[in-house]
Amino acid sequence: MFTGPFRNQLKQSVWEEWNNWLERQPTKLKIGENATDLTIRLVDGKVLGLIGLDKYEHHRGIHPLAIVNDEVSRAKKVAFNEVLGPASLSHKGPELDITTPGGHNWWESRWAEGMGPDPETACWKIRSEDVGMVSKADLLAERRRLTAEMYAQEWEGEFTGTAGGPEFPAYIEKVWPGGHLIPPGLVREEQRRGGYLLGCLDWAYAGTAVLLWLWVTKSGGVIVVDELAVSHLTPAQMMTQAKARPLGIPPRIVLDYECWSPESDGKSVADSFRRAAPRTMFKKSDKRFPDSINRIREMMTMDGETDIPKFCIEVGKAPVLRAELLNLQEEDEKLTGGGFKDTVQCDATDALRYGIMEARGGISPIVIDSRPKGPLWDVRPNRTATGDEILSFDPLTGRPKWGGASA
Repeated sequence: MFTGPFRNQLKQSVWEEWNNWLERQPTKLKIGENATDLTIRLVDGKVLGLIGLDKYEHHRGIHPLAIVNDEVSRAKKVAFNEVLGPASLSHKGPELDITTPGGHNWWESRWAEGMGPDPETACWKIRSEDVGMVSKADLLAERRRLTAEMYAQEWEGEFTGTAGGPEFPAYIEKVWPGGHLIPPGLVREEQRRGGYLLGCLDWAYAGTAVLLWLWVTKSGGVIVVDELAVSHLTPAQMMTQAKARPLGIPPRIVLDYECWSPESDGKSVADSFRRAAPRTMFKKSDKRFPDSINRIREMMTMDGETDIPKFCIEVGKAPVLRAELLNLQEEDEKLTGGGFKDTVQCDATDALRYGIMEARGGISPIVIDSRPKGPLWDVRPNRTATGDEILSFDPLTGRPKWGGASA
């Protein structure tokens, strides 16, 4: 089996070359091919297969005898975790990664396993000038054209971080102070210092809709304290599930900007959410993409061991968001900078982007609501007339109880 980051790339650069080479051999090796599946049947009963890892979900359950992974540093880590890892264990056959480094991304640690104690795993760095396929004159021209870091990466196999890499390179899936996960006790301490609860929602019916609960600290930091990811639910059904969560429906939700466009009946998805949660204030999200990505990256910066980062996730919460932050890569962005590509799993990250652009330090602003209040109206604001200190937490719902500051 031969894999690459993208199926179309394999079909254009490898498929024809494979077939032509096999057909030129003096002894017949090939008996058939399937251009749709990108497979070639050999006379000994084996099959050569090309697999694009952008479509890795289609290849679960495969059992290859051997694997070659081309330009693997550009591929998604989740493809290895969920498909290639289990597949390679089925026969324990040889596996070879061939790639130019793609910056300090997930594959660097995979390559470094070759320097460990396992005698059956090895790694190499091979410089182009040691191979001889590219002339010294061409390499000299490239050295003049590229920066020193880019040349070291492209032609000498060094990890420099000049291209590719994860979308959020600063995110660390470890408990603080080693990473961005913080235990519940520390979350409660931050809540006692003040702040407010903010919801952010990326909507989809056929796909995945994600609602994140963010605790916005007085200093403007953000802690993700819960997550709801659903599919094929109406706004009313989603709000019903949100209401049953420990923190209930957030008093304010920043809603996907695409939900505010009127549909054929003149109403919008935002109207449906308003009807489903009349006690919640819904606000249209800020759709600026590069600004929100840069904002998240800035908040992920680890300043030291004394202060938690501006961005944190409570331990055990938000599994979808955590997986996306680890797996999203720079190449998943559209070239125009207008968002992530349509084939990319980014629903929770988009919800986070909306919340990050809305989050501000201090206490929740006072909102004047002139809508008539029904007999079951039960407002749970983040602030009372007596102050914005958290005195305790409800033992059943986990909601903070607010009151005046102690003298």
